[in-house]
Amino acid sequence: MIKYERLRCTVSECHESGMQDSSSMFKFPSKPSVRLKWMENLCMPKDAKLSNRRVCRRHFEPHCFGKSKLFAWAVPTLFVGKTDGLHHGAAKKKKLVRKCCIGDCTTRSPPDRLHCFPTEPQLRTEWMKLCRLKDGLKWPFICSRHFRPSLLPNKNSKLPKQALPELNLGTDTEDPLDLPLRNKAEDEGIDEDNSKGTDGADSCPSCQGTKDISVNLQQQLAAALLRIQELEQRLEDHADTEEEEYIFMLMK
Repeated sequence: MIKYERLRCTVSECHESGMQDSSSMFKFPSKPSVRLKWMENLCMPKDAKLSNRRVCRRHFEPHCFGKSKLFAWAVPTLFVGKTDGLHHGAAKKKKLVRKCCIGDCTTRSPPDRLHCFPTEPQLRTEWMKLCRLKDGLKWPFICSRHFRPSLLPNKNSKLPKQALPELNLGTDTEDPLDLPLRNKAEDEGIDEDNSKGTDGADSCPSCQGTKDISVNLQQQLAAALLRIQELEQRLEDHADTEEEEYIFMLMK
């Protein structure tokens, strides 16, 4: 005796009706538009009660099945008693969206471009460590924000083979991309021979202006001090003259 004998296929003249187990028998879908297609393909009246009705897997095309279930868009089209006017289910094409593998990065593709991890084992392992990823991750992607701008001068540039992700990996206290760019002299250090006889203000217009103002103020201050000294000297001379006149009058 077959265990699932009570589950019978609702398709008329299905020779496998009552011979398949429950995993091969499918309820009518809950979505009205798809359910109506099932009913029309099976020539069922619109007021038919569907709660206890099932359709077996024999009436669905192979692409209607996933790994363990029937897709929601699937419609029975095989061995249903007619060939004209059948409704066919169509899978909705999902837009593939990839995400940058760095935890707090919001970059997506599309619209932005993402780069694949290298296939060379040693270099790939180094990338995984820098990005704090587990080795089991098969297809990680990373965006250009995590590489030095010099490695990707253009939007569609390809990464050099030995490039390493260095920026904004979630390990820095400051995002290096937010820091101002340094010039070549700062990267290479200051040349002592060239710096000894060079005034930094000469190469900077704003610094030169500041220096001129400082010299001006110094000159004005020196002139004021000189004027004060002259006035003090005059006061001393005037006091000496008055004292001599007073002594002369007493001696008379």
